[in-house]
Amino acid sequence: MVHRMGFHGARRHVSKSVFVFMIGANDMIHYNLEPNLRMNYSSEQLVDSMATTLKLQIQRLYNNGSHKFLVAGIPQMGCTPSARSGNETQGCYEEMNNWSAKCNKRFKSMLKGLESELIGFSFSFNDIYAAMQHIIQNPTRYGFREVKEACCGLGNLNAEIHCIPISNYCSNRSDYLFWDKYHPTEKACKYLARAFFDQPSFNIFL
Repeated sequence: MVHRMGFHGARRHVSKSVFVFMIGANDMIHYNLEPNLRMNYSSEQLVDSMATTLKLQIQRLYNNGSHKFLVAGIPQMGCTPSARSGNETQGCYEEMNNWSAKCNKRFKSMLKGLESELIGFSFSFNDIYAAMQHIIQNPTRYGFREVKEACCGLGNLNAEIHCIPISNYCSNRSDYLFWDKYHPTEKACKYLARAFFDQPSFNIFL
C-alpha cells in the first residue's frame, strides 16, 4: 500500500478504513476441550488474556493510523451442537455461555477505555451473543425449524464428528441454525449480518 500510495496516502487510507475483529470462539472451544487448560487457568484468566491480546492488536493498528474498529462479540458457545451433545437433556452448556458473556463484557469495557485514551478512536461492538439468543428462543420467527442439531455431521446431534464426506446431511439446510458442530449455516450468517445493520439493539456505537 505504501509503495502504491506513498506513506501519507496510505496513512490517510487506513484512517478512513474500518478494521473488523472476530475472535474468541475457538479459544472458548479449546478451553472447554482441554482439561489441563482449565486446571491451570481460571475462566477469568482466560477472559483477561483474550481482552489484553485484542487491546494490544487494536493499539498496534491505531499507532499505524487506524481509527475505526468493529468488534464482533462471542456467541453463545454453550448452545452449539457440540456443547449440547454432552448434555443428557441436549440443553445449552451454561458454564460455557457464561465464559462468552464475561468475555463480551470485558471486550466492551476495554473498548470504552481505549475510546477515552486514544484521540479519534471509534468503535462498534456487535452483540452476536444477543442476536443468537433471539434466534434460539424464537426459531420460527426467523424461519428455523432446528436449533440444536447440526445439518452435517455424525453422532448425537450430528455433533460428535465433523462434517466429512460420509456424514449425515440434512435435506434442507435453511431449516437449520447450525451447519456443523460449531458453525452457523449460511442463512443464519445472513440474518446476523443484517441484524447488525438493521437492529441497533445488537450494536453499541460510541
